[in-house]
Parts: sequence; C-alpha cells; structure tokens
Amino acid sequence: MRLAVISDVHGNLPALERAFDFIEKIHIDGIIWCGDYITDILLSPEVLEFIRIKNEKYRHWIIKGNREDYIIDYHNSSDKDFSSKDVTGSLLLTYNTLSSHDIKYISSLSDEIVVDIEGCPQIYVSHKLNSECRYKY
Repeated sequence: MRLAVISDVHGNLPALERAFDFIEKIHIDGIIWCGDYITDILLSPEVLEFIRIKNEKYRHWIIKGNREDYIIDYHNSSDKDFSSKDVTGSLLLTYNTLSSHDIKYISSLSDEIVVDIEGCPQIYVSHKLNSECRYKY
C-alpha cells in the first residue's frame, strides 16, 4: 500500500499541482490529507476544488486543520472579528473568497481519523496535538 500524505497547502495551488505531478508518476493507492488547505495564498477555493477532484480518483482520508476551524468559527460567529488591519487579514480575505459550498465542505471534515487498511497498522491522523484523542491505539 503506497500512500501520499499532504498537509499545510495554505492555498498554494501551484505547489499542490506540482506535488501531484510527482504523486501521479509513482502510482499511489491513496491520499491522507492532514488539514490547513486554505488561507495565506488567495487560491483557497481552487485548492478545495482540486482536492474534491482528486478525491474522486483516489482512495482518501481527510481531516480539517486549524485554518479550516478558524474559517468555520468565524462563519458561525455573530462576532465578526477578522480585520484586514491585523494578523487575521489573510483569514478575512480567504473567508470572502469561499462559497457556501466550500464552507459546507470544510465544515463536514473531521478533526481526527484513524486510517484502517486491512493488513496494515492503523494510522492516527490529527492536525492538532491532542492529549485526549478519542482514539486509543
């Protein structure tokens, strides 16, 4: 079983496409996506669409990272405290580029998963350090 592990894309679609140029040459069996697909570079909607397309082709396991959580929390909050004048500016710019479909998609992602492939050891996947994970190995 050959797996690709991808994390911290941060909206960088050209880098993700370049990674997939390599991934597709080595013939993987699946992808483990580890979060932080959005923010920092303003191609977050395109990155999410790229991920959705690749997930139709490959067996995959996907979680959200803290950047997705920031956007979901902002979306669900009545206190819209992101500002273009401070460190939350990139989050606000990203939020303003995402569609309701994108927000729904990232909201549907789990915080942690266990990759359980027959004949292989289980793999616990989380973007966050969590001493009280719900999975026990």
